[in-house]
Amino acid sequence: MIDRPGSNVGRTATWADSAPAGPQLNALRRTGHVFGDGGKPSLVLSPDERGVALIELALVSTVLFSLLVGMFTGGAAYNKKLSVTHAMREGARYGAALPLYQTFSGTATWASTVQAVAVARSGNTLTSADVCVALVSGISPPVVVTPTVTGFSQSDFAQNGATASTSPCFDDGTSDPKPRVQVSGSTTAPLQYVFASQTVTLSSRGVAKFEACPSGLTATCP
Repeated sequence: MIDRPGSNVGRTATWADSAPAGPQLNALRRTGHVFGDGGKPSLVLSPDERGVALIELALVSTVLFSLLVGMFTGGAAYNKKLSVTHAMREGARYGAALPLYQTFSGTATWASTVQAVAVARSGNTLTSADVCVALVSGISPPVVVTPTVTGFSQSDFAQNGATASTSPCFDDGTSDPKPRVQVSGSTTAPLQYVFASQTVTLSSRGVAKFEACPSGLTATCP
């Protein structure tokens, strides 16, 4: 077939053939639809659509930021928990090898000395008010060891915070009557979630068999 000049017969239609023009084109341009090379459409966001996108970004960013803050404060709390656990174990080990009947510095006792070591091992995460120390014996429930040397009392072997005590720190549930050192500690840490927060309690316990048992101790010595 021979096409006449200016005829569309035999020619494939293109976008340019049906591209909007005049008022229709202006309407599309006002809604954010523009045309590139060859009259092909290229979509850009209208002002209304850009506003919606900004709102969505703000909502998503708030959630993500809250998660990041929660992860950061949660990690800090977990690290603090590890410090408390380490301090309780180290305090119990130190107390297990510390002889009872000796002269301590100033007004210090066996229990307050062990307590000070536990506080130091926590990297000052804990204070003396947060730590309990007791030398106990007997099966569950245990009791604080009774001294057999004149000049010493049960309160020398137990310290709960800043107060000398005659009570164990906790019931360790053991069936072994031999003397053992109990050390427990507790503190708090904040968890933040941008618009909300909460405080969690971090606590830990340590128990070690007493190895410096004198022959005069009434309980069975190792």
